[in-house]
Amino acid sequence: MDSIQDRRPLDIQDLIEPAPPPAEEEQVANVATPEPMPIGDHPPSAKIVQLIQLLKIQPWDSKSLVFSQFTSFLDRVCEFSSRSLL
Repeated sequence: MDSIQDRRPLDIQDLIEPAPPPAEEEQVANVATPEPMPIGDHPPSAKIVQLIQLLKIQPWDSKSLVFSQFTSFLDRVCEFSSRSLL
């Protein structure tokens, strides 16, 4: 199957997104920033889900060591791993 390629020349106007109308900018400025959610109120990230799945397939008598420079990430891993009965 041949892929179709668009070979039209581009100019600067094709690359720059136009600014939104002023009315939309005002609406965006008036939107309140949501409060950050506590750890237990949202689902785990894809990284945590993948990590927990990888740890579950390890033999029961093996040990694993997880490194992260962010202690908050390790706290979340601990919370979600205890929920999934790892």
